[in-house]
Order: sequence, then C-alpha cells, then structure tokens
Amino acid sequence: MIRDINRIHNMICEQQDIAFSEYELSIKQWELLKCIYEYESNVINANDIVKEVKKDKRLISINISKLEQKGYILRVDNELDKRVKYISLTEQGLNVAQDLAYIEEEIYEQLTANIPHEELLIIEKSLALINDNIFDNRL
Repeated sequence: MIRDINRIHNMICEQQDIAFSEYELSIKQWELLKCIYEYESNVINANDIVKEVKKDKRLISINISKLEQKGYILRVDNELDKRVKYISLTEQGLNVAQDLAYIEEEIYEQLTANIPHEELLIIEKSLALINDNIFDNRL
C-alpha cells in the first residue's frame, strides 16, 4: 500500500509541478497559499496554518517568508498582541490562488473521473485518518 501511495503522490506532484511552474511555486508553498485562500476572509495567523496543514512550524515559517518575498502574502501586526502576526493574501496572491485552485480542481477531476462518489468519500476519509496519525505521531 505504501508503494502505491508513493507512486500516486509522485504522479500528482509531477502534474502539479508542471501546472504550477509558471508561478514559481513549490507544492509546499501552494499548500500554504491555498490554506490562506480557503480560510475565512483570507486572513490567518501562523499557528492556525500549522493546525490546518499539519506541517512543521519551522518549514511553514520558511515558506511564508518565500511567499512574502514573491509578493503573494502580507504579514500584518495584531493590534492587541504584537507577538502575533496575521497573514493575508495580496491581490497578486489572490489571483494566483484562484488560478491554481482551478488547475488543482482539473487535476482532481482527471484523477477521480471513474470513481463513484461514495468510494471517493471513503478514500478521502481514510486519507484524512492516515494524515492525522502521521501528524499525531510527529508531535
């Protein structure tokens, strides 16, 4: 099973790398941009990103800096607590996120074209549980 998951992961990453290449974004950076894009009001703090994407805080911080350098996000101080920074999309970041969300949806549609909806729900639930197990054991 692990071999199959790795093969599927690699194939999806190849498709995303090709599709995302003009935006010069890594898959990890896209994951963060997408998290901000999908979050209510497109404003989130770093701790909430960690909870949402279930990745290492240090790697998230590095990729947030890269997204900021590319002009896709802004860090904004919290008025009440200067230690907290909010992260929001710039107009450019919003446009890129919309483009890439559409591309990602097309990839998903291709990958799942002949799988019944009920089976997709089971697969998604199982993958979410595996992801939770990985994250819980990493802490």
